[in-house]
Amino acid sequence: MAKYKLKLAEKDYEVEVHEKDDERLEVVIDGEHFVVEASRLDVETAAAAPRARAKKRSHSLGAGGQVLAPMPGVVLELHVQVGDKVAAEARLLSMESMKMETAITAPSAGVVAKIHVAKGQKVAAGQALIDLET
Repeated sequence: MAKYKLKLAEKDYEVEVHEKDDERLEVVIDGEHFVVEASRLDVETAAAAPRARAKKRSHSLGAGGQVLAPMPGVVLELHVQVGDKVAAEARLLSMESMKMETAITAPSAGVVAKIHVAKGQKVAAGQALIDLET
């Protein structure tokens, strides 16, 4: 964990950063928790950055804050849990379709209310994946 005191637009913030895994951080800003996608920009990962950016990202929003599968595929990994606060564009899950990995991202900031799928599950295009409360 790392703690920071930040000043942005003349306002002070207390920030804590906790590593959840290699791709996610839990950031606490003035007591409010967020799970965000992040990559370390050191010498080793900077060389891999162009390849990482080439991964496809997608989100499709249904009624009531549901994040929908943009295409049929298989869920590779869930990156959030029910109750996690996520920022806009944060990675929610990864899926594979036609041998291409796609990161399903949050269309807006919110809280994960329900997860409809599990790792390894086949999904159809338009199927509800995650419910977000905004």
